[in-house]
Amino acid sequence: MVHGIRSGPTVWDPLCHLIEQDESLAFVKPLRFEYATGLRRVHPLRVFPTIDTVADSLKEYLETEAGEFSRLILVTHSQGGLVAQRLLARSLGDGAGHRLARIRRLIMLACPNEGSEILLSLRRFTFGGRHPQERELRPLNEQVTATRRVVLRDIVYASTVSERTCPIPVSVYAGESDKVVPVAAVRSVFPEAAALPGDHSTILKARNADHRTFTTLRRLFVTVDDSRLREVSQLTPDPAHNADESSGSRGSVANTFNGGQAFGLLIQGGTVNVSPPASPSPPAPLKDLGDWKRDAAVNVGRLFGITEAVEQLGGQLANPDGDWVISVFGSGGAGKTTLAYHAVSTWGERAGFERIAWVSAKFVHLRQDGTVEERERRRLDWRELLVDIAERLRLEVSLNPAVIEDELPQGLRRLALAGHPCLIIIDNLETVPEAELVLRYIEERGIVRPHKVVLTTRKSAEPLSDLVRQKAWDGLDEISAQDLVGYLAQARGLDLGPEDIDRVVRLGESKPLLLELTISLATRWRRPVNEIESRLRSRADDIGNSVQSYLYEALLADLRKEVGDKVEANLMSVFCCRSSDHSFSDEDFERLSLIKDRETFLHARSLACDLSLVRPLQGNRQFTVHPTLREYICGDSTTPAT
Repeated sequence: MVHGIRSGPTVWDPLCHLIEQDESLAFVKPLRFEYATGLRRVHPLRVFPTIDTVADSLKEYLETEAGEFSRLILVTHSQGGLVAQRLLARSLGDGAGHRLARIRRLIMLACPNEGSEILLSLRRFTFGGRHPQERELRPLNEQVTATRRVVLRDIVYASTVSERTCPIPVSVYAGESDKVVPVAAVRSVFPEAAALPGDHSTILKARNADHRTFTTLRRLFVTVDDSRLREVSQLTPDPAHNADESSGSRGSVANTFNGGQAFGLLIQGGTVNVSPPASPSPPAPLKDLGDWKRDAAVNVGRLFGITEAVEQLGGQLANPDGDWVISVFGSGGAGKTTLAYHAVSTWGERAGFERIAWVSAKFVHLRQDGTVEERERRRLDWRELLVDIAERLRLEVSLNPAVIEDELPQGLRRLALAGHPCLIIIDNLETVPEAELVLRYIEERGIVRPHKVVLTTRKSAEPLSDLVRQKAWDGLDEISAQDLVGYLAQARGLDLGPEDIDRVVRLGESKPLLLELTISLATRWRRPVNEIESRLRSRADDIGNSVQSYLYEALLADLRKEVGDKVEANLMSVFCCRSSDHSFSDEDFERLSLIKDRETFLHARSLACDLSLVRPLQGNRQFTVHPTLREYICGDSTTPAT
């Protein structure tokens, strides 16, 4: 059992007592791992260990104190989960995946997988800015993120035991009332996550056998998976150990379980700091990845506010048993392409894809001077797009558009049979018909399994196919947007104060495209930010009209095509009634739309939300639109259409 920061092995006393009293757990022996932690070191010759050091200490503990056991479960509390993850990542980096096979499960209670923001300033003061454990409890810690990436790819989503992989079930539990490490920070991107009663501390304080933390642990103990024993028979303890374990004494772990193999339980909890994991050895050379990064045409720079989303998408890419079509859905200019690019760049090769194709379904581009560049191909030619995919994957098929719909699936099937999975990214599926066409083809022609497809679209694709797993993305959080604007301004030599930065963020509503465009125009024109804002918000201005048309016209056309011109005009003109920062309740929205049939209104509103034209707030109780969209719809109008 692994404790957390400012904690110790006694934190496990309540659970250990219940384990000892439960006859169904007679095969379990709790082992409590301890490491140095606390507020401040008083002794001048001693320091608190880093999480890397604690993980190495745990490694030796497993070899020595737990060396007699052929089955182990790691149970951790708080920072102890970071220690356990670091142990797993470092072991795989050392090529010791087979040695992890006796670990049958990792259970993490209240682990700060995404860090903890509570009392962050006070913690820095109390612990000291250089406390090696507190540093890794901060949100978005790069070392913790890197470790989690390895654990997801090579532990959670692994399928075989090897030097670099070892499938181990990971169960993650948050405290229902935990304010120290919120539920979202505990769950992170782990697929097997739930909540248990209690806060950060009381989640462990099981007073009786009915406490859900204890009953959950008991269930996980007795349902342990032994299927890997045959794969790693070399790890089975020698006969002398087995003879000792069969004597029947609880104190010497004499109980037997599932055919006479002794089962040892490791529970560690608490909050621990971890150093960066040892870099795993690179996978075997990949084949024919091609120059997909050039095709993506992303202006790569510093990342702001997308680390967590990249990790979530990475977990889906690395999942060998599902997530076949991954859709990044959101409004125009939100940064969907950039998000997909970094997810594929970080995870594509690591997830085992041997060929990657990136194609775009959009053939107009907003330049940094506010003008729209139209490429030679202005509409989606489906067969030409398939030819592009086949060419980038270097498939041995005919690139003739007349036969490519049949040729592409055959080429992909041959690669699948040869064990060469491919990843296809179709960027900028702007319209509903385009998305429906792509998904219908993927389903009918069996494009996926083991291959995967990533889509970026302004239209929600999840209702269109059961294959789709969707990631909604509508821009950066406010702090990340401010950081991005400050960085862009500094890089261009533009001196912006806090007030101007806030103005840019409000104008762009945290959408990277508009943030970058505003800074670019302020630099080019040598005009203050408020003048740039006026021009971008005005449909009468050439630049404003160009930007607004680029962002919204195709989506409004989709809405009109589905519900008719009059319903579209009535629905969207509601937002002309009041100021751009105003939202409307469900009742007011319907009343002001003058759409008499409620089902027609609800259908139109739902489609407008799916197209990222209308933004639902407060659990679909309030509705609003982007100020720039309002300007495009309304101009100087102040009354709804009739």
